[in-house]
Amino acid sequence: MPLTASNGEYKPVTWGTPTKIRMYPEELEKSYKVKNHLNLPRPFNHWWDWAESAKARKPAGAPFSYGGLLTETALLGNAAFRQPGKILSYDAKSGLFLNNQDANQALKVSYRPGFELPT
Repeated sequence: MPLTASNGEYKPVTWGTPTKIRMYPEELEKSYKVKNHLNLPRPFNHWWDWAESAKARKPAGAPFSYGGLLTETALLGNAAFRQPGKILSYDAKSGLFLNNQDANQALKVSYRPGFELPT
């Protein structure tokens, strides 16, 4: 469980459990089956979960296949936030917005020299 020191002392941080999941468009919400989230494994924290899964050679509680999509969703929200009032069309296969080059610039990553990814 994460800890906070914002008030000078460490104490567990707790967040409430959402009672209603909202999905858009509404057709998705109608077809979504709520899973019992109380049965999900609750690791001590993400770093511990990653280290323990690596040592045990077993999948982590939030593997890259899940975390990558979640990160992509958050980054798309950040890019959309920078384009107020505009409707953006995103192509997941190409990883680009089809109708807005400015929004695509928000998705580009710059790396420090020596830390670039191979192409």
